[in-house]
Amino acid sequence: MLFHRCSYCQEEIAPPEETHDNSEQVSHGVCRSCLEKIMAGSGQPFAEFLDSLQQPVFVVDQNVRIKSANVAGQKIVKKNLEEIQDRLGGEVFECAEALLPGGCGNRQLCRCCVIRNAVMETYQDGQPRIKIPAYHELDLITGHQKVKFLISTEKVEDMIFLQIEEMSFE
Repeated sequence: MLFHRCSYCQEEIAPPEETHDNSEQVSHGVCRSCLEKIMAGSGQPFAEFLDSLQQPVFVVDQNVRIKSANVAGQKIVKKNLEEIQDRLGGEVFECAEALLPGGCGNRQLCRCCVIRNAVMETYQDGQPRIKIPAYHELDLITGHQKVKFLISTEKVEDMIFLQIEEMSFE
């Protein structure tokens, strides 16, 4: 018989297998629990990983509340992480609707928000949305201005990566 055991804790990691010579043999591997302990702390820090991405990326929850953003994302909204963390996407991007009574996500037009809907749908079904056009009116210091976004969403565990592929003012 060939036994498969974790070389650290000796837990069985696969069912025994019949062998040709009837002798007992042990094949060592590493069980999932021990592997997690061994690998803990050996990965790239999350912020460093986000910053390695070239396109602006915002990490948002299912309600489009921003949890993190890479440097490129902070740059396009002209705000640092502390200014955008735990704020709704419409507030961060200065959507004209978000600044009205009720705020981001609670206005009549929010039901048609392509960004909000893409994030919520990706959260629900786990399917990415790729290069979806979205048009918004932003309330900037220079006044209201229409902007076109090309966005993509991807679910990673319980968060959504919202990537701004393109952004242009009309």
